[in-house]
Amino acid sequence: MAVIPTTWNPSDKTAMTLSNSDRTATGTGAGGVRSIFSTATGKIYWEVTYNGGTGPGIGIANASATLATVYNTPTNAAVSYNTTTWINNVSQAGAGIPISVAIPQCVAVDLGGKLIWFRSGAAGNWNNSGTANPATGTGGLNITVLGTPLFALAGTSSSAQLIANFGATAFTGAVPSGFTAGLGPDVVGTTSVRIMVLA
Repeated sequence: MAVIPTTWNPSDKTAMTLSNSDRTATGTGAGGVRSIFSTATGKIYWEVTYNGGTGPGIGIANASATLATVYNTPTNAAVSYNTTTWINNVSQAGAGIPISVAIPQCVAVDLGGKLIWFRSGAAGNWNNSGTANPATGTGGLNITVLGTPLFALAGTSSSAQLIANFGATAFTGAVPSGFTAGLGPDVVGTTSVRIMVLA
């Protein structure tokens, strides 16, 4: 089973311009954008790379999150900013990770377990903890309050540029065991049929 990678949604954004086949979101002010695809089930992994500008935010949101204010007031969202992480506008003490230019930000979400993990780079600690591990369900941040379905989210306070990899190319980090590589609808591989004609 493979995933058809989603993109950022050109019809569901505020103060964001999209480019690179809707995989790159660039802020024109305080705002955000959700992915086209949302899901209520499964264990999912994707990456977003910060490519400069001011005020990057990466995470997930439900359909009720207000994109115009999601950076400063992340209600109905779970967002990792530079060294701080918020869930439904509540700071998660000690769980923040750094967001640096050109370093992929890894996101792992267990929708059944209602948990999320963030990691900076392939070798970073999940949720700033040496023991957190999505593969074992350890150290995840509780996202029950957000409900489902949930979308991937990019937010900015001003001008951040955020490049999503929802599975269109190889990931920088290792996909946690048991997690789907990428965000998007599943597609069953096609099977070719050989027809033999007897003369």
